[in-house]
Amino acid sequence: EGDNGPAAGVDYISTVSAQFTHLKKNPETGRWIQAISTTIARYIFTELDDIRMKNNGFVMRYVTDSGNPATHFMSFDSPALEDPEFRPFMDICYIPSERPVACEDGYLVRYDLNADTYIARDHLVHGAEEHLFVGNSGWAGKSRALVDFDITTFNTDLTALFDDAESVYLRLWYEGAELAKPYNDPRQMERKLAAHKIVKTWNEASATSKIASQSGDSKNRWEEEMMGELNDYDPEVIATDIISEGEDQHNIYFNVTSVFKEWMEDKSTDHGILIKDSQHESVPGYFLKFASLNHKDPTIRPYLMVCQKK
Repeated sequence: EGDNGPAAGVDYISTVSAQFTHLKKNPETGRWIQAISTTIARYIFTELDDIRMKNNGFVMRYVTDSGNPATHFMSFDSPALEDPEFRPFMDICYIPSERPVACEDGYLVRYDLNADTYIARDHLVHGAEEHLFVGNSGWAGKSRALVDFDITTFNTDLTALFDDAESVYLRLWYEGAELAKPYNDPRQMERKLAAHKIVKTWNEASATSKIASQSGDSKNRWEEEMMGELNDYDPEVIATDIISEGEDQHNIYFNVTSVFKEWMEDKSTDHGILIKDSQHESVPGYFLKFASLNHKDPTIRPYLMVCQKK
């Protein structure tokens, strides 16, 4: 813009960035510097059309710790350098994960969820937080995640699923394991996640380990603390996924086609999905952390993938 170079918000997006290696006041010459640009890459390669950014390259800015203007130039080797060993490059590590059945002959549509939260024995409301937690961290106890899709936004009269068994998947971004509070012997073990159909109305703005929803002074309570089988959620497992000890960040997918079909037939039965640790929920260790609808990075928020007939 004018003679001032690229302007933030006009010529480049300043909120999606990566910081390079911190340099000393008198940096040594002839060395590599690097930045973890995973967030930028997600915006470029995301499958979400309304979020994806064009790959127009990067702007590199020199920022001082004091905030004062830079007083020196820095020079770097360019892609045109004669010696290919010192040209700049980008390493991309693709994490292998089991993808849902490809929607090759149908039409893939992604639908946003309308609510999510997690419940824990702290009796607090967590519906506005950036993450969902599943598992058991020891002192903080077990935690379960709840997600919901508003089936009324799905046109059941004009839309048909491509396949009755594998057409609808819930996608969640796994960010890793986290220990919520100090514990003498935390164990980050393999945890098997199970998805169940919720059968009671709940609200992310009021749901806790004891309360499902609240209107004024009127409280709709769970049958049991942390939700009870039959009256709060169906004990039948819809889908499962296993996260092993030390597993890195990746997408996980739950095949929720069966329950989605039930919602299509009777929209009043849509109360969402409960995700819990079905293997070691009572064993202390780590919480498994997932991005929620409130995560600042929209590329990793949860959503439904629906394969529809063309």
